[in-house]
Amino acid sequence: MIHRRNHITAIWGLIIAASLVAISVMVATVGCQKGKVLSAPPILPAITSNLPASQPVVRVRIVKRAVSAVFENTSGLWLAPPGENNWQRLKRLMPSPLHIARVDGEYIIVDGSRQRLRWQVDQLMIVSQDGSPVGVNSRTYPQTVLLRAANSANIGGTFDVINHVRMESYLPGVLQKELYTTWHPTAFAAQAIAARTYAMHNVMTSTRRHFDLESTTASQAYVGASASQKARRAVEQTGGRVLLYRGRIFPAYYSSSCGGIGQDAAWAFPEGLDIAPLRGTQRHEWCQQSRYYRWGPIDRHASILARRMAAWGRTQKHAVAAISAIRHMYIEKTNHVGRPTRFVVTDHNGRSYKLDAEQMRMACNHDAPGIGSPARAQNLRSSHMQIQINGDVVTFYDGRGFGHGVGLCQWGMQAMSQHGYDHMHILATYYPGAQVRQLY
Repeated sequence: MIHRRNHITAIWGLIIAASLVAISVMVATVGCQKGKVLSAPPILPAITSNLPASQPVVRVRIVKRAVSAVFENTSGLWLAPPGENNWQRLKRLMPSPLHIARVDGEYIIVDGSRQRLRWQVDQLMIVSQDGSPVGVNSRTYPQTVLLRAANSANIGGTFDVINHVRMESYLPGVLQKELYTTWHPTAFAAQAIAARTYAMHNVMTSTRRHFDLESTTASQAYVGASASQKARRAVEQTGGRVLLYRGRIFPAYYSSSCGGIGQDAAWAFPEGLDIAPLRGTQRHEWCQQSRYYRWGPIDRHASILARRMAAWGRTQKHAVAAISAIRHMYIEKTNHVGRPTRFVVTDHNGRSYKLDAEQMRMACNHDAPGIGSPARAQNLRSSHMQIQINGDVVTFYDGRGFGHGVGLCQWGMQAMSQHGYDHMHILATYYPGAQVRQLY
C-alpha cells in the first residue's frame, strides 16, 4: 500500500533538472541483412547533461472534452482541487462510483450513496484511498487523475481527464496497446526504450499545455493499468534508459511498418527534426510479415477525393481547401532513399497545391462532412505510393508500409528479434547514430 501523503507529494513533484552521470552505451549504425552477427556496441564514457535525473510524472490526456465521466475504486476516492494546500485542507473521501459532469462553470458530483456535491473550480484531482488504480469510464489508470475544464469558449461545459502517472508506471500500458502480446520479449524491450524516449521528449517540451501526451495514436496508444507481465518486464529490464543524439533527447518516432524504406521526420511532421536518427534509410525486407508491407491498388472517385482534401485543408488552414476538382496528382520530391516526401495536386483551373508526405495521406483519408470516412479497405496506409489518374478514378498503387515510416519499424523490430538480434542492435538499425543512456 502506498502512503497517501507521500503518493500525492510524488505526483505533484517537479521534474528535477540535474547533471547526469551515467554509463552510456553507443548504439552503432548497423546494416540489417539477415543472418549477420553483430558485435556488442562499445561502452562510452559518461557525459554531463541537463536531462532529468529522476523519474518524471507524465500527464496523459485519457478523455478529451468530456461532458461527463464515471470514476470508480472499491476503497473510495479522495477528491479536491489540486495543489498541496488545497489537497490537505479540502480533500473529501467519497464512496464509489463518482458520476461527474460540468455545468455552468461547476463540477456536479454524485457519489455512490447518491449524495450530490457542487464544486466551482476549474480543476479537480481524484486519487484512490489505497493508491490502487482509478477506474475512468470502465478502464483503470494508475495513480492519479485530474479533471481540467476546457478553456475554449465554444466548448463550455466540458473537461479533459488527465492521468498523472510516473513514467515507469505509464510505459507498460503503452507496450500493451502498441504491440501484439505474442511478440518476442526483445521487441518489447526495444519498444520500451523508444516509447520512454518519445514520452520524455514530450514531458520536456510540452510546458505550454496542460498535458504531455494523448492516450491515442496521436501520441502513443495507452491502455492504462491493464498491462501484461511481458510488458511490465520489458519496462523493468530497461528502466530509465532512453535514446539520445549528441547528448540531447529527441522524439523517437515509430510506426507499424516502413515497407523497407524509412521516411525523414523533417518531411513527415511540421516541426520534424532533421537529425541522423530520424532520417530515412534502406531497411531491406525486415517488415515483410506485415500485411501492409505492400498494398494496393486502391481506387478512389476523384470528385469525392477532392472534397475530402478540401475539408482537410479547411481544418488545417492549408491552401488545398480551395480545390474543387482533381486533374493531376504526382510526386514532386523523394528523400535520399527514394521515399516520397512531397506531392503536387493540380485542379482543372491549373492551380497547384503542394502537400508533404503525411499531409497527403491525412488529406486523402480525412473524415469529411457529408461523406464520412473512407471504407477501411480504401484507407491509404502510408504516403509511400504511386498515383495514376484515369478519367474520374484516382488509383494509388505500389503502396508500401503502414504509418509515417519515421524511426522504429515495429514489424521490422519483431522480425529482427526472431532472428536473434538484441534490442540494442534493433535500435541501432532504426535510430542510426543515437546512444542509449541510463537517466535514472
